[in-house]
Amino acid sequence: MPAPAWTYSDWIIYASGDATRLSRLRLHIQEVSNAIKSGSYSVEGRSRDLAEIQAYLTALLAREKEEATASSASSATESRAFFTRGRAL
Repeated sequence: MPAPAWTYSDWIIYASGDATRLSRLRLHIQEVSNAIKSGSYSVEGRSRDLAEIQAYLTALLAREKEEATASSASSATESRAFFTRGRAL
């Protein structure tokens, strides 16, 4: 059976702070976690050491925290409402 390629490794091409980037990063974290749990240590046709994949997962989790912070800061800026005082006629 051929080794599966990462489906969501393209998360990096989306703009930082973009909700799509964070969503795809989280999906990629899940697929890496599933590979570790299933014992499938070959990625894109190349055999990988378990420690290498676990280190990769650790780096992805750290990046998720950064991206979540950037995403929440971006959405807070975009969700500001501007009000003006109106007067009755």
